[in-house]
Amino acid sequence: MMREAAGITFINHMLSRGVCIAAPPANPMFEHIHLRLGCEQTTVHRDYDGITPTPMYMIDTSGGKLHRFLNKMIASLSLPQEEAQEHDDLLVLSGREKEVVELLVKGHSNLEIAATLYVSETTVKKHVSNIFRKLDVKSRAQLINRYMSKINSQG
Repeated sequence: MMREAAGITFINHMLSRGVCIAAPPANPMFEHIHLRLGCEQTTVHRDYDGITPTPMYMIDTSGGKLHRFLNKMIASLSLPQEEAQEHDDLLVLSGREKEVVELLVKGHSNLEIAATLYVSETTVKKHVSNIFRKLDVKSRAQLINRYMSKINSQG
C-alpha cells in the first residue's frame, strides 16, 4: 500500500510540470518502472545501507515537455483503438469546450487555460467536467488519447 502511494505521489509530481527526482531502493522492479516512465538515471548513492549502489532518477516535465511526455506515455501503453464511431465525438462539444480541449492537449493547467480564455478557474473546471461527461472519459489522459486518436485518424 505504501509503495502504491509513493508511486502515485511520484506521478503527481511528474504531472506538476517541473523537475522530479526519485531515489527508490535498489530493486530491478523500481529501475524498470522509472525507466519506463521516461526517467533518466542521473547518479548513484549509497545512503540506504552505506554499501549498496542505488540509482537516482530524474524527469523534467517543465514547460512543453509535459505534453511530449504524456504523448509518449499514451503511445507506449498500446491501448486498443476504439471502433470508429458514426459521428465525431468532438461535435458534441461547444465552441468553448473545444478551445479548452485544445489547451488541455497542449498540457496547460486549469489556471493557464483560465488566463488564456479570460475566464475564472472555476469556469474552466466546469468546462472540463462537462467535456469528461460528454465524451465519457474519466481523466485527462483518456481525453488526450481520444483526441490524439481522432486527429491521427483524420490526417
